[in-house]
Amino acid sequence: MKVNYVLLYFMLLPGSLFSQQQLSLEEAIAAGLKNSPLVQSAQLDVERQQALKRAAAEVPKTDVAFMYGQYNSYVKNDNNITIAQSIPFPTFYTSQHALGKAQIKSSELQKTVTVNEVILQIKQTFYELLYLKSRHILLLRQDSLFQELVRSASLRYKTGEGTLLEKTAAETQHSEIGNTIRQNEANQRIALQQLRTLINQNQVMGITGTLTERPLPSFDSSALLQNPQLQYWQQQVVVARQQKKTEVARAMPDLKIGYFNQTLIGFQNVSGQETYFGSSDRFQGFEVGLSIPLWFFPHSAKTQAAKINQQVSERKFAQAQLATYGQFQQAVEAFVKNQSSLQYYKNTALPNAELLQHQNQLSFKNGETNYAIYLMNLKNVITIQESYLQTLNDYNQTIIYLEYLSGITQ
Repeated sequence: MKVNYVLLYFMLLPGSLFSQQQLSLEEAIAAGLKNSPLVQSAQLDVERQQALKRAAAEVPKTDVAFMYGQYNSYVKNDNNITIAQSIPFPTFYTSQHALGKAQIKSSELQKTVTVNEVILQIKQTFYELLYLKSRHILLLRQDSLFQELVRSASLRYKTGEGTLLEKTAAETQHSEIGNTIRQNEANQRIALQQLRTLINQNQVMGITGTLTERPLPSFDSSALLQNPQLQYWQQQVVVARQQKKTEVARAMPDLKIGYFNQTLIGFQNVSGQETYFGSSDRFQGFEVGLSIPLWFFPHSAKTQAAKINQQVSERKFAQAQLATYGQFQQAVEAFVKNQSSLQYYKNTALPNAELLQHQNQLSFKNGETNYAIYLMNLKNVITIQESYLQTLNDYNQTIIYLEYLSGITQ
């Protein structure tokens, strides 16, 4: 006995798998932003930079030294406690603080870029599923037409009014439609699995909604200024500029302060009199100084490298501007093309196809049209209907891409 293992697999799945079956676009986007490892990773990077910023005011370790022995006289138990602290030049802390803020903003913009890309992929996949669902409905209608045609051709062949060629052609066309339906169903499963991956939810069994024209957002001359990718590369220039300032500040002298407390066991001349000081008598003082780098070449090299890095960031930002503006212009041209084509199908092609289908069926039923003409007209109607759906999908995908370029996440 043959076992349908695919059917058995789904029968054995737990009931909870079907508890969440349908998702709207808004729900899919919300789930994707919540569950996406990429978004989570970007958020962690923001938190990492925030944690690093708190280290901007880091002070070098304090030197604490203890000296014991004959450093002052023959007495062997003199002791000295010295505490010294080096402090970078104040401009270094100012630069470090500004660099930390710039890096936090950079990581936040990187997260925005990630969010924008995740939303783009979810929108594209969701609308592809809507298109495949609509195409499935259209294919089922076509299947019904060819099924009726097969029945009619078979009857005509039996009664001697038709030929074997007509019957075979009808069956072939019906089989072709069946194969197209199976391919479309497979494409739906592939797209649905892609959506599950994007939102990281295997329980989703389908989507809600129908394929309609996506509203065109309002764009102005500053639309691309909101592009997250451009904002990120612009911020990288700020980060590189601040890194250069930090390297310059790092080459400045360090301040050094110190305090000592010690014994001077023995006789000391105080105001012309010999006075004895024991181990309980303490003497103290402080020191102030500068740590000046004598070898400037390493600092100069680091500053030069930071300057070059700033120039690299500026070139990357300029390239990102060129690429984004080019992509935007291409998307606008594609939108205009798809919009024009969509208006043609809505205003002319679809009404004519509907009229052609009605008249074609009526004429064939009344015997006014032969089989060859009927089949040709039916294929023309099918081509127009499928082209309309494909154009509508292209139109929506173009708007989704324009939204992505403009940083629109709704």
